[in-house]
Amino acid sequence: MSIETVKEYFAQYGIADRIQEFPVSSATVELAAQALNCAPERIAKTLSFKLKKADKSILIVAAGDAKIANVKYKAAFGERALMLKADEVETVIGHPVGGVCPFGINPGVDVYLDESLKRFETIYPACGNSNNAIELTLPELEKYAQFKQWVDVCKESFNKNEADISASFLLNDSLFNYLAINQIISKNFLHFNLINYRILFESIVTCITLSFIFPSSYFYSSLNDFMRNQKLTYYLESSL
Repeated sequence: MSIETVKEYFAQYGIADRIQEFPVSSATVELAAQALNCAPERIAKTLSFKLKKADKSILIVAAGDAKIANVKYKAAFGERALMLKADEVETVIGHPVGGVCPFGINPGVDVYLDESLKRFETIYPACGNSNNAIELTLPELEKYAQFKQWVDVCKESFNKNEADISASFLLNDSLFNYLAINQIISKNFLHFNLINYRILFESIVTCITLSFIFPSSYFYSSLNDFMRNQKLTYYLESSL
């Protein structure tokens, strides 16, 4: 079994007893986060790729919320990202899908760690099966994964605090005008003039642009917080 391989691998470092095994599946980021009662992004997922030019396979360990950016991947490895097929993973890497990790893997498989992991003090990679994990610090991950190097191959991600801070600067005049104009239309349509049309158009464009910058859940959360701001009432009263 793959878990036995990882236990034997960790035994040489004296940490085999730190492996956590669950009565439920931890095969996906979401399931692992539920089993560990932690944030999904702290799950260190291990992705399997094939480098066609070098004719070899590699593993990239990344944060649970990270997604591969093809432009960055190509810049790092000189070709587009090509993931191993599900039925190839266990034979090539040594662990089955759902339990892939950088520990106790087959010879010749290089391990890379993505910069997205550096946000956390500790992370949870799998340990060879679909119902286990181990909590490691980044220095421990570096040591036990015997990684080749750090890479930056994932899309930029935002946590909620970062999104809210950024939104507090961007969701100001234009978005404020957009909300206010909607209220003006519903309360007193006769006061809606050409100036309001121009402001509304500019505001809608800004809102659409912001919706691409921020993840939708964070964007609308910031939007709801903004709508509760008392300045909106003042602006509406002064506009009518």
